[in-house]
Amino acid sequence: MEKSNKLVGIEWLIFQKIQSIISVDMNWNQSGPKPWTKLVYNALKELGDDLHYTVYSSAFKEDGHAGWLYDLIWSIDDDSEQQINDWKEFRGLGLICEVEWGGYDAILHDFTKLTIGNAQHRLMIVNHNDEDKKNNQWEQIKALCLKASKYRFQNFNYLLISIPWSDKKNLQYHSWNY
Repeated sequence: MEKSNKLVGIEWLIFQKIQSIISVDMNWNQSGPKPWTKLVYNALKELGDDLHYTVYSSAFKEDGHAGWLYDLIWSIDDDSEQQINDWKEFRGLGLICEVEWGGYDAILHDFTKLTIGNAQHRLMIVNHNDEDKKNNQWEQIKALCLKASKYRFQNFNYLLISIPWSDKKNLQYHSWNY
């Protein structure tokens, strides 16, 4: 059964980090997805580093931290003798994240990957048209993800965040556990 939570712990830190990037003077309609993707990845990398995870994403392949199955992960790696995280000492995943700026089918495709991944937290970041008051895209995206997570493994924590196209006050989130 779905339990909607107030954000606490890592989920609250993630939401705050995403909230901080949307305060930049950039509008989705004017910029398109590429700069937003970079902002999201960099923000999540900074937070993951602060929390002592090893962060992997295709955005960081030049650092030797290329992507692995998901758009971005926080890996739990034991420190090596050199006091650096070592992927060869992998102990699990703190976070798996998918970022999708496409339509409902693309969101569902990426979100479904989160429903089978074994990690402490599952994060889906999308965007929504907050100018279309007739069709509440946020509610439709939320319903899509809730339904997709319902029949999967139990006791998985999910956080869905949607960045608005125009009004930054419309940043949305939903947190649940199935």
